[in-house]
Amino acid sequence: MELIFGLLFVLISLIFLVRWRYNYWRNLDVPFIAATFPFGNIKGMGKKYSQFELLKDVYDKFKHNSSPIVGLYYYLSPVIMVKDMELAKNIFTRDSVHFIDRGAYYNEKDNPISAHIFNLDNPKWKTLRTKLTPTFTSGKIKMMFYTVYDVAERFVNKLKSEVDVAVDGEIEIKEFAGRFTTDVIGSVGFGLEINSLDNPTTEFRVHGINAFEKPNHSTLINIFSVAFKDLARKLHVIQVRKDIEEFFQGIVSQTVKHREDNGIVRNDFMQLMIQLKNHGKLDGETLTVGKLTMDEITAQCFIFFAAGYETSSTAMSYLLYEFANNQQVQEKARQSVRQVLAKYDNKLTYEGIKEMDYLLMCVNESLRKYPPVHTLLRYCNKDYKVENTNCTIKKGQLVIIPAYAIQHDQEYFPNPEVYDPDRFLPEEVAKRPTCAFMPFGHGPRNCIGLRFGIVQAQIGLAMLLMNFKFETCSKTVNPIEFKKFSTIMLSPIGGINLKVSKI
Repeated sequence: MELIFGLLFVLISLIFLVRWRYNYWRNLDVPFIAATFPFGNIKGMGKKYSQFELLKDVYDKFKHNSSPIVGLYYYLSPVIMVKDMELAKNIFTRDSVHFIDRGAYYNEKDNPISAHIFNLDNPKWKTLRTKLTPTFTSGKIKMMFYTVYDVAERFVNKLKSEVDVAVDGEIEIKEFAGRFTTDVIGSVGFGLEINSLDNPTTEFRVHGINAFEKPNHSTLINIFSVAFKDLARKLHVIQVRKDIEEFFQGIVSQTVKHREDNGIVRNDFMQLMIQLKNHGKLDGETLTVGKLTMDEITAQCFIFFAAGYETSSTAMSYLLYEFANNQQVQEKARQSVRQVLAKYDNKLTYEGIKEMDYLLMCVNESLRKYPPVHTLLRYCNKDYKVENTNCTIKKGQLVIIPAYAIQHDQEYFPNPEVYDPDRFLPEEVAKRPTCAFMPFGHGPRNCIGLRFGIVQAQIGLAMLLMNFKFETCSKTVNPIEFKKFSTIMLSPIGGINLKVSKI
């Protein structure tokens, strides 16, 4: 009998706890989406719908509500979705001291490769950012330019041979773009000739795909880890699969040892990591920023590879898809590339890439319509009073900025489903709030490698435009359908199939 009463007491207590937690936003007079136990608002996420679809529905529903925020629940944890552009700007910039952590989950003890610059919390993040910032200056990117160019030439030649044998010229372009960026990052990041263009099953390529396509856990467990970080670490939840971690640990260790033992020096990211490891500063720099450990080097090389290949290849693929659907835009982009090349003896140069303004507008419009990271997170590390509300964002709460929803907002981008590069003419950009376009985040925690990613994509796109014409084909899916399981990346189902013909 005592056992029955004890269980009954626990059950009643649990019911009251759940009801109390799910009244959190009502008690603060914040508009919210009603939750159901135990998942809160995320039941079905990863299977029936993706995170960006949920957030866009919520954003659209509360678009005209006067509150700058909307309350959601991830399991029993109340989280904040920001829909006001001024508040988003303050969170990213003016008041970033309250939100300097991204809110991503990592487990440095059980899964050291997950402790990279994208995930780390302050103060470790700030220390690492200081060390890595000099590796992504314009000078360092220019140093890597011709390495990217060489891979792009091989990319064009490989695609030409594939077009010759393809039925009706139909090509799954995302796969080829992924192989191009894999080889770029392998060369620039590791000094290795991956050659996935000719061998798509190379181990490097396979592990890169698995990092995104075959996550270690389901969407619900990944969100649980973000919502309850300390508990997830106690449960030894790891983010990156062990086989992937062990592969990259081996590659980095072997590469560093080979270079140091044989006095090999290359103009690439790995060489910069070795300089930081041995000297705590880059050659030619006076500022000493501190030495990197091998675990830190491995983690940074992993995220440089994983993020660099996936975001750039996806961005290129979406843009080629839009070119195929908008032939006038494609031809205008091609002519603009030709005009710049004519100034440089028909050679692609770093200076020329920087002058391809219309191509950059095309890239930005693709990033607007298909943001590579569709949901931006910030973690409150210091209580923050939201102006004109009764709400104080508490230390430890997760803040969500729905990039996809904002970049498809009719108010900032009329007819948002229409692809229009002219949205990024200087006079049009000036009309919009800064945070209406944020494919790489904003403020001190924006993407450290964004300039390299853009340059990499521009090189590949410029050479593709000069050599190929892209059109839709019988296999082209319109509109694109996206995978549900991805928590932050926007990935197409079945790739992107286009008709490719040589010019």
